[in-house]
Amino acid sequence: MSHAIGGHPMDDDTPNIWALLVGINAYLSPSVPNLRGCCNDVEAMRRFLLTQMHVPDRHIKVLVDQEATRTGILDAFKNFLIDNQNIPHGSQLLIHYSGHGSQMRNMTGTEPDGIDETIVPYDSRVGGVFDIPDKTLAGLIRQLATAKGDNITVILDCCHSGSGTREFRPEGAAPTRRAPADDRLPPIGLDADFRVSVSAITRGIGRSGWSVTRANHVLLAGCLDREESHEHDTPERVCHGALTYFALEYLRQKPPNAAYADLHARVKAQVSGLYPRQTPQCEGQHNRAIFGGADVERDPFIPIKGLHGSTVTFEAGLVHGLRQGTELAVYAANVRTIRSLPTPLAVAQVQSVTATTAQATLIAAPTELLPPDAHALVTHQAYAAMRQKVALMPGEGAQQEKALNALRQAILNAGGEATPSAFLELLDDPHQPTDLRVTADDGQLSIRDDRGDLLVLPQDFTQDGAVGVRRALESIARYR
Repeated sequence: MSHAIGGHPMDDDTPNIWALLVGINAYLSPSVPNLRGCCNDVEAMRRFLLTQMHVPDRHIKVLVDQEATRTGILDAFKNFLIDNQNIPHGSQLLIHYSGHGSQMRNMTGTEPDGIDETIVPYDSRVGGVFDIPDKTLAGLIRQLATAKGDNITVILDCCHSGSGTREFRPEGAAPTRRAPADDRLPPIGLDADFRVSVSAITRGIGRSGWSVTRANHVLLAGCLDREESHEHDTPERVCHGALTYFALEYLRQKPPNAAYADLHARVKAQVSGLYPRQTPQCEGQHNRAIFGGADVERDPFIPIKGLHGSTVTFEAGLVHGLRQGTELAVYAANVRTIRSLPTPLAVAQVQSVTATTAQATLIAAPTELLPPDAHALVTHQAYAAMRQKVALMPGEGAQQEKALNALRQAILNAGGEATPSAFLELLDDPHQPTDLRVTADDGQLSIRDDRGDLLVLPQDFTQDGAVGVRRALESIARYR
């Protein structure tokens, strides 16, 4: 499934995005547990780049399972990216790894704990093959930046806590992307051509623990250095990495010029809401526009999947914003623009919805027989079904009350002046039954569920913090 490039010149309208995508489910060594969702991550990211970003297939290199050997990954960095004469300086470069993270012994004695963080290639731990340390990745990215510029995005959907103990997980619990640490001593010259020194990258080490990103790059990491990255089963029982799944859900609908900080805020709220011990991280130039501000083509029309009597099944669901009560107007396939729409063929109202499909009932008789390739537009959104009741718990002291009031104003003016959030209902009495509670203490605002459990990382008492909490509340409301 490896997609390499040929000697193709750049077309004037070719998107300037190049991607190396690596996913490993099945490992060669029996000491490394297999995973389920990594190849799905890679294929989903590839499809997104091809269909919505219109990136040519020759701009994408995919390595899965046995293709993703240690040599294969390093060669792809060198030959597909760094030394590729078809990639102009200043292009948008994406490196996405889904698989196990781990740890190995540091061979130089320069790490205080004697440990390097690693990604685990397909053939690692077999014979003389070792993991790829983060300092090797840092060296490769530094060479890539020198050759092609600083527009580099790195996504690591893995973790590297490195514990050799596989903790018991109840049936149905999500597995994590963590392999036991490799206790072997690597050769002193391992990756000498690529590695960078600790002193050269220390300033780039953030809360994720990965030493791969300089300040002018962007790193999206699955979790904090002490946490684990989970595999996530969708309602259709398709497995993905939680970080990749929710990142792609945002990217498919991202507004123009959205920044990586916006992506991170949404993904962190969703992932941490489901897995409280996983906190995705965004490090580096997080205020940079995603893919340099390249537009995502969003078709507002929703395809019809099936029609049986008065029941219509749509190829869209919760992740696309449909809810019970949403109304849609149905049009023929030759209606391709929302300007000067004709009279709809029919009107349907959603009765039940899953993550990616919705069943609706025709509430206005069709003006003619609905063609099989008909599609629909949302005409009325039902927010009531997703609206969450929010209680702002009284604070002790002027600072706490000021922070809670800033959040109250952020919710009441979410849609502009005097236009409250469509997803949140503020309770007058904080002691009423509620869905979500916000507390203010120790200089931070915290979102908790009705049992008092913390759902996402607290935000500081600032105006930006209040807006961030409101956005996190809205994200939780959308996906509950």
